[in-house]
Amino acid sequence: MQGIKKVIEENYGDTAESIMQKIFKSAKEFSKSKKWEDDATVLVIKRQGA
Repeated sequence: MQGIKKVIEENYGDTAESIMQKIFKSAKEFSKSKKWEDDATVLVIKRQGA
């Protein structure tokens, strides 16, 4: 979870789509590109005016 938190904190100003892509990129790098045995879901919600 620390990796995901770091990605979010470092890319807070990006769009939700960009943050989602960076989370998946980080997860793939963490897993050393091994094939995932299950699917993965990410939901990024940004509050307007925040």
